[in-house]
Amino acid sequence: MLKVLLSLPLMLNFAVGCKGTTGAAVKDETEAPTEATDMQSVEAAPTDSFKSLPRGANGAGETAGGKKFFRHDEGHKAGIFHTYDALDLGDGSGPRKIHVFLPRSFETGAGKRYPVLYLNDGQNVFFDNGSGNWDVARSFSEEQAAKQLPEMIIIGVHFKERFKEYTHARFRDEFPDDCCKAEAYAAYLAKSLKPFIDATYPTRPESRFNAIGGSSLGGLVAFIAGAQQGNAFGHVIAMSPAFWVGAGNDLRKSSSSVVRLVDKNLRAGTHPSLWIDWGVTSEGEGQAIIDWASRAADIMRADYKYTNKDLASFQDKQGGHRESSWAGRMRMVYPWLKTQFGPLN
Repeated sequence: MLKVLLSLPLMLNFAVGCKGTTGAAVKDETEAPTEATDMQSVEAAPTDSFKSLPRGANGAGETAGGKKFFRHDEGHKAGIFHTYDALDLGDGSGPRKIHVFLPRSFETGAGKRYPVLYLNDGQNVFFDNGSGNWDVARSFSEEQAAKQLPEMIIIGVHFKERFKEYTHARFRDEFPDDCCKAEAYAAYLAKSLKPFIDATYPTRPESRFNAIGGSSLGGLVAFIAGAQQGNAFGHVIAMSPAFWVGAGNDLRKSSSSVVRLVDKNLRAGTHPSLWIDWGVTSEGEGQAIIDWASRAADIMRADYKYTNKDLASFQDKQGGHRESSWAGRMRMVYPWLKTQFGPLN
């Protein structure tokens, strides 16, 4: 594993393409935002969303629309899984694997609706794919019990072509076509996947109850999705985001292709609340990621009227560009999301 801060050309093949190693605990240095406004509760979704639904035991199930999934309980206090191995939503994008982590009260017919957190790089969100993972089901279960977090549905969205789906501009000269579908992927999340989730599960469909997040390139595309699809996602978690894509080494706002891409969206009125973080250790967190993540937070405050109420930026002095660092920082994201969601009663 590299032990020095990486220059931009080398980082392209390491910090973006790899998923990390073990890391240290995270020190909380973020400032707590103020609480959002009150929101009224709504009734739960109808019980006919499923044609067959195993409850209390692992097994195959099917939605009313014929989408097949597998229910599995991994022993986490906060919930159980519905995993769709090949979810095809008929939009021309083809099948994709999706993990849906559901509160246990969903199976008891508690009559609740839940906020939803969508996470990119679904291969690493809940389970270890060989390069580490965020272990979100376990960490959320522990933090929910300790910090009285609200129940929520958490979606892990697998990528199909990571570099293409998660970038908006060319960034590797040797593979010039391996990019530039971020806007199409953001539209898929907002206009295909989210409507399916809202129709199938008892969600709170309003954007203020829905968040999108990711790390590295996954954080970049989460930012694009939140900015361009504000009617779907009201909150963005961008951990070690690859804001340098398409920007080179120039830290001026005018050089950032992602800022130019979403400028009109961010100025249109409402904008998503933002969590932006980065690590500073020498293990993988390239200098371009560090510089651009911190610079992006400054730009949001200076040019788009973000305040501490809707923007939390955090420098993790012990963190790097690796799964274990992002797993640790997710424990800070959960209470921030609770504040952004506001009261759910």
